[in-house]
Amino acid sequence: LFMFVRAVRQFRGRSSVFRLTPSVTGCRRINRSFASGVESDSEFGFSDAEDINESPVVAHTPDLMQTNLQRFERALELQQKGESFMREDNFDMAVSTYSSCIGIFNAFLEFKYGESETSVMDQQRGELLTDPTIGLAFAQQCLGRLEEAEETYKDVIELMKHSKADNEKYVRCIINYAELLCQSEKPLLAIDNIKEAIEKLDNKKTDLHASALSNLAIYYAVLKRYDDALPYAKEGYEMFCKILGKNNAYTENALKAYVRVLTEAGREDEAKELQESWEKSRRESELPSSKEMEQKITAKVEESLSHFSKKKTFDPEGLIVPPEVLEQQKKVFEGTFEDVDFDDPNFIEKIAPELKTLYEFLGKSKE
Repeated sequence: LFMFVRAVRQFRGRSSVFRLTPSVTGCRRINRSFASGVESDSEFGFSDAEDINESPVVAHTPDLMQTNLQRFERALELQQKGESFMREDNFDMAVSTYSSCIGIFNAFLEFKYGESETSVMDQQRGELLTDPTIGLAFAQQCLGRLEEAEETYKDVIELMKHSKADNEKYVRCIINYAELLCQSEKPLLAIDNIKEAIEKLDNKKTDLHASALSNLAIYYAVLKRYDDALPYAKEGYEMFCKILGKNNAYTENALKAYVRVLTEAGREDEAKELQESWEKSRRESELPSSKEMEQKITAKVEESLSHFSKKKTFDPEGLIVPPEVLEQQKKVFEGTFEDVDFDDPNFIEKIAPELKTLYEFLGKSKE
């Protein structure tokens, strides 16, 4: 069941948004009564009064195993709530929820793997705690709690050493961490982390790589090392143009970074020429700003999909048809053409109505 629930969690996937979470070291306290399967006064089953390392060793009875499974399920639920709070920009609640999630996951792991080899525990902690800890770190960063967030990011990096996190997830995390370091007036450390992360990317022709390059240019510019910044700003901007096209918010941000670096480097003419070239390409394509385009596209999509909500389940023109109806339609179709001779010249005439319906459906689908 544990593996099944984990598989379901992984199948649901994650948003590509850079998410982070709290200091794991501050969440390893649980209530003895909770650890032993007795109902706890705490909402989440742990408190600062008792340390998990002081809890007595308890036999894994069926009741306690069931309690531990409930911990796991509760932690998953809290992780999902934390992600919802992040999407709503409710960072205070995200910090609280992710912290509780991590605490309960730690209790679960201590019960299940407390007597296992250290390497086994490290691997399991890496698998379970990486995502909520990333969420906590990012929430803390958004709240301006930079010192806490920096320590949490360090926890994330340590957890990732023992997890199967892919390189892209690692780089996304480091991009956020580097931004925090620069906010904390540590641009050199930010640069070192970004460079190290870029080396881990298998595919160097992605928007993620372009983001890292553009950020790297900004950090060098903060140090007024414009000769170092310009190549990264140029490469990041050109890579965004190639991958996402010019009419894209990320590309536009990369352009702004490039223009800013050129201007601060005293190359105003180049910056002006680049900006004018950008605006000219927009006029030639008759493209509005990215914000205006996003609003128009959103309105167009809503309009084109609005009729789906008005369809009735058994509407033959609709797209939502119960399986039993489809099965009945299949039987009728098979019965109609059961004795058809495919070599008969008249066959095409017999199947013409079905082909017409199919062509109409495909036309609507394409539209």
